Amino acid sequence: MVDTVPERTGAEDIVWDLTPLYNAMDDPAIDTDMQRTEALVDDFASRYRGRVSLLEAAELLEAVQMLEKIYDLSGRIESYASLVHSTDTVDARANALMAKVDEFGARIGQKFVFFQLEWNAIDEARAGALLADPALAKYRHMLEAQRRYQPYQLDEAREQLLLDKNVTGRNAWQRFFEQLMGVMRYELDGEELTQSQVLVRLYSPDRAVRRAAADAMTEGLRKRTMELTYVFNVLAADKASDDRLRGFPTWVSSRNLSNKAPDAVVEALVEVLETMKAHVAVLDRGEAT
Repeated sequence: MVDTVPERTGAEDIVWDLTPLYNAMDDPAIDTDMQRTEALVDDFASRYRGRVSLLEAAELLEAVQMLEKIYDLSGRIESYASLVHSTDTVDARANALMAKVDEFGARIGQKFVFFQLEWNAIDEARAGALLADPALAKYRHMLEAQRRYQPYQLDEAREQLLLDKNVTGRNAWQRFFEQLMGVMRYELDGEELTQSQVLVRLYSPDRAVRRAAADAMTEGLRKRTMELTYVFNVLAADKASDDRLRGFPTWVSSRNLSNKAPDAVVEALVEVLETMKAHVAVLDRGEAT
């Protein structure tokens, strides 16, 4: 039998202190902040919908600062729900909160998605003049970065539909995957261990411990092949559908765009790494001249 008890690091009993965000999952401040956020979003929409192209630099600055407040408050709510959920993906209350926050995020996102669409519709000369104004210096990168999505954005109605669809589509399947992984157990030396407990052993200095952990992980995942394959296929199909709607040229273009890395740069990097890999293989075989 392989000794699979890892050396304690001192971090095993450390948990997040989330009280700087909210005191508990039933903290009434969560609902209060949701209501505050929706009020801000409604005010933002009433002020700027249909007017973004008419804003001067000082007015655009006020709009972006208001949007920043919305992101800050909604991000606080979403961060708390996500962190609580990640600590125990099978906790019913955490799942209920996560679902509630997903719906909240889609609801407010539908209300202010117009801003990016209208900003991206401004012609390059006008946008360039606004971005060059010193008043917008702090937010220039953010505004400039948003415009990279211009070729792939849809009309407002379809953008809103995609946000709504994600609640019962991609987001729901991701939560199901996290819950599934949370309840899975892996048999290792007569014990039923969680994935985290097995993963710790993959870093053991003992090769036999690492191999036993890897075998246990493989066997545990194999038992859930049907569910895991189904989730993967659904998410892949969902992404392919979105990519077709937006007209992305390749399956990885949306990720590259999010990372602010042009497709050509990523492809060049892949080619260099593949060439290096081939050279290393040649050296390993002793075929280098």
